[in-house]
Amino acid sequence: MRAKSLRCAEGKRESMKPVIGIIAACTREVHPAYTTGHDYVRAVERAGGLALLLPATPDAVSAGMAQWLALCGGFVLPGGGDVAPTYYGQSPVPQLTSTDRLRDNVELTLCRAAAQHKKPLLGICRGAQVLNVAFGGTLWQDIPAQCRAAICHYQDSAARGELFHSLTLAPDSLLARIMGPGQHECNTFHHQAVRDVAPGFAAAAHAPDGLVEAVESADGLALGKGVLICEDEAAALAAVKSIMEDRQFGASGSRIVIEEFLTGPEVSVLSFTDGKTVVPMVSSMDHKRALDGDRGLNTGGMGTIAPNPYYTPQIAQVCMETIFKPTVAAMNAEGRPFKGCLYFGLMLTPDGPKVIEYNCRFGDPETQVVLPLLESDLLAVMQAATNGTLAQTEVKFSGQSAACVVLASGGYPQHYEKGKPITGLADGQLPGGGATVYHAGTALADNVLVTSGGRVLGVTAVADSLFDAVAAAYGAADQIGFEGLHRRSDIGQKALAAL
Repeated sequence: MRAKSLRCAEGKRESMKPVIGIIAACTREVHPAYTTGHDYVRAVERAGGLALLLPATPDAVSAGMAQWLALCGGFVLPGGGDVAPTYYGQSPVPQLTSTDRLRDNVELTLCRAAAQHKKPLLGICRGAQVLNVAFGGTLWQDIPAQCRAAICHYQDSAARGELFHSLTLAPDSLLARIMGPGQHECNTFHHQAVRDVAPGFAAAAHAPDGLVEAVESADGLALGKGVLICEDEAAALAAVKSIMEDRQFGASGSRIVIEEFLTGPEVSVLSFTDGKTVVPMVSSMDHKRALDGDRGLNTGGMGTIAPNPYYTPQIAQVCMETIFKPTVAAMNAEGRPFKGCLYFGLMLTPDGPKVIEYNCRFGDPETQVVLPLLESDLLAVMQAATNGTLAQTEVKFSGQSAACVVLASGGYPQHYEKGKPITGLADGQLPGGGATVYHAGTALADNVLVTSGGRVLGVTAVADSLFDAVAAAYGAADQIGFEGLHRRSDIGQKALAAL
């Protein structure tokens, strides 16, 4: 049944179009209607998406926002009226036209929520201005009144679709990569414009008068691969050049953060919480670096084991009292209680456990070794986390061990090819069993399973000892093949050395 379900799910996923939400504003007072431009819908459809109109209502800011984020793979913020200057710390000028505070609030809230959930946003005309304001930028409220040297940016409505003036694209921008570098012609129909570009954003296009005509995030996603560990000054300088000049990570490298280098074994501790009680799951050890011996670039994870032998009962108690409980208490104190799965990424330094990162989700590929060891009913545990009864709910893990070996595309985490046929699997799993194969970057092409990502598969085995779990995971992984397959050969070895 599992294999059949997987096959059906893969086939369905292959045919589904990405859902793109488009904000629809209320346009009439006598007979109110939520509308958006026909061209926005058609453009989404031509790009292969499914357009979904999202009405800007009070409910959207509260309960509706989470559902929008769950339904949509990305969002389009269309053109429209002026953005209220109170949102960017200005008083209105006389030339300001009508504003819609509800629409402003909905779109600004959506921008920040979408960014937190890594959902792409495209803002057009007013939409670009909303994006800039949402992340701390400001606007020219009226170009003719405030920018005396500006060219005309408000062409005759009868010629609205005609090309009117040139644009110069920033050479290292995403926009330039899409449209081609240099100058392009565009129409223009706006009296407001970006003034101060938001922190973390960059101007992607300018008009001949210098006015900013497009902005884009300068903090692109590195997908867990944007960390370089530099052991000396020369390595640090080379890393800065690679990121900021050679654009190793594209737009993600427009800004860098320099952090203290911590040493010690890393531990991932996923935890259930109902906002009051914290119940840690079995600990795990991720293997982030691409190559054996913890060398190479950081990745989204090349394999995991559980439990982590470095995470002793003594250290677990220290973490509970100094990290886990204070974290939950702090969120409550700020009026932001959290229920669900809270991920603690820790490093056991000579100065004690340190928090490297938090995630409000199950970790990948940690989950692939943690949940197979859970003996309690996951649904019952999550329900207890939801209704606040976690303290009265048994959360039990087996005494076994688990290991996961990730099979990646050659070249990952940088450039790699897709579409390579995968051998050794039947209906997505190994015919002989003995391990579970988790699909991360696969697709069906003409009913053939092919690679479709950097991390392609995770092969997990459970056994009575960590040694046997690691051996079983590698034995199962040996049965799977595709062109360019890359994997580490030392998953679990550091943990085994600590036993």
